[in-house]
Amino acid sequence: KGCSHDTSWGFWELLQEKISDRGYHTCMWEFFSANLCRATLGELRGHIVAYHGEGHSPLAKLEVQDEWQTGDADWKWEVVYLHATSRRMFHTLYINYLSAGGLDGMTYCTPSGMAFKVNSTAMEHTDKFKPGIYLMDYPGSGLVTKILLRNFPIDEGLWS
Repeated sequence: KGCSHDTSWGFWELLQEKISDRGYHTCMWEFFSANLCRATLGELRGHIVAYHGEGHSPLAKLEVQDEWQTGDADWKWEVVYLHATSRRMFHTLYINYLSAGGLDGMTYCTPSGMAFKVNSTAMEHTDKFKPGIYLMDYPGSGLVTKILLRNFPIDEGLWS
């Protein structure tokens, strides 16, 4: 079945179509009355926020770790950990990708294979992670729960 939208559209046109299909007043689309540049993390938590990227402000910077073309889980973990624990700078958004896939020297390691190894190690070290966006394949309920409990320190029984 083909696409239901004009494939020559850019992101904005496609987003507008999806919003109009869904309706502006559904719970999926919540518009903030406050200036998003001044919104707190608490106001944004639980929402999907589209980030257009650098350029709109001379103050905004991105620091991204996305070494994804590897099958060496030990090396991948090293770059993830270095980025996760590096000193944070003002006006910088830190994005850390835990996912990867590639050759390990002899065989091809799939994204799920890498995720198993890297995410298992991340489970042991999330308490050392500094603020940032952490993106991962196949995180598993244990890692998700650990991250949620770090962000929302409440009774663990509520997450089970």
